[in-house]
Amino acid sequence: MTTITRYIVKISLCIVFTFWCMAAAAQVTLTVPNGAKQQIVEHSKVAKYEMPIGSWADGAVPTKRITGPLWQRAWQLQSPSITIDQFAAPILSQMKEAGYDVVFDCHDVQCGGFDFRYSIKVFLAPQMFVNLRNFRFIAFEKANSVKTLLASKAGSTLSFQLIEVNPEASATAEISQRLPKLARQTFYTDMQTELLQNGYAVLSDLDYEPGSSKLGAGPFRSLQELADFMENQPEAEIILVGHTDNTGASDANIALSKRRAASVVERLVTKYGIAAKQLTADGVGFLAPLTANTADSGRERNRRVEAVIKRLQ
Repeated sequence: MTTITRYIVKISLCIVFTFWCMAAAAQVTLTVPNGAKQQIVEHSKVAKYEMPIGSWADGAVPTKRITGPLWQRAWQLQSPSITIDQFAAPILSQMKEAGYDVVFDCHDVQCGGFDFRYSIKVFLAPQMFVNLRNFRFIAFEKANSVKTLLASKAGSTLSFQLIEVNPEASATAEISQRLPKLARQTFYTDMQTELLQNGYAVLSDLDYEPGSSKLGAGPFRSLQELADFMENQPEAEIILVGHTDNTGASDANIALSKRRAASVVERLVTKYGIAAKQLTADGVGFLAPLTANTADSGRERNRRVEAVIKRLQ
C-alpha cells in the first residue's frame, strides 16, 4: 500500500525550495519570493500522476501518466503587486536552464476554466486557493521526470502548487523543514473561497438554452457548493445576479438576466432547502461583461449568474 505522509506547514520560506532531479543529475533549486509560506506537503513513495498536457476539450483534460515517487507542495504569498506571470517568469527561466521542456502552458479560460480546475490534481482550500478567473498552469518534462506549477491570484493572496514525479529519483528524499500534522480543518471549495475572499463568485457550470430563462436539469456542482456554504452561514444573504451577452436590446437583456437569476433562486429553495428570505434575484443584462462580446467564446463567458454576498452575519 502506498504510504502518504502529509504535513500542514506554517513556516516562512525566505529563499529557496528544491526540486529533486534524476538520480544521476544535479538538483534544480528554484527561488521563490521572500515571505512565501509553505502550507502543505504530501509525499507518496509510488503514485500515478495524470499530468495535464492540454486544455479541457471533448469532456476531458488530456494527460500523460507518470508513475514514481511523487511530491506535492503548496505555498501562499501575500503580495498586492505581484502577478501570476511575474511570479512564473523566473521559474520558467530556471527550469529551461536545467534542461526541462515546457510541455503545456495555459491561463484560466484558455486551460478550460472550471472544468480544467476540477479535472486536475490540486490541494483543497484553504491550503491552495484557485481563482477561476486568474490562474496559470505549466507542465515541464525532462526525460522521465515531470514537474507542474499551478499559480493563482485572488485579491492580494498568491497561491501556488508544485508537483514532481521522478521515477528514477530516490524515494527517500527529504524536505528540510517539517512539522507534525495538525488537527483536521474545515475546507472550502474554490467557489466558496472565491465568495469569501472577493464577495462574489461565478456559478460557472449553469446551463440555459439560448434566449431562455429556464435553468437546465443539472445537477450543478456550483449550486450544491453554494447551498452547502449557506447552510454553514445561516445568517448569510445572497443576491443572485444574472448577466447576458450583448445580443438584443438592453431592457430585454436586463429582464432576461433577472429571470435567469430568479430560476437559480427557485432551484436553491425547492431542491436544496435554502430559505427564500436569504436569497434575492437581480439582473444587469450586458452592462457588466467579463470580456468582449466580439466572439462566440466571449459571449458564452458573459452569459452567467453570479452569487454576491449581501450580508454574512
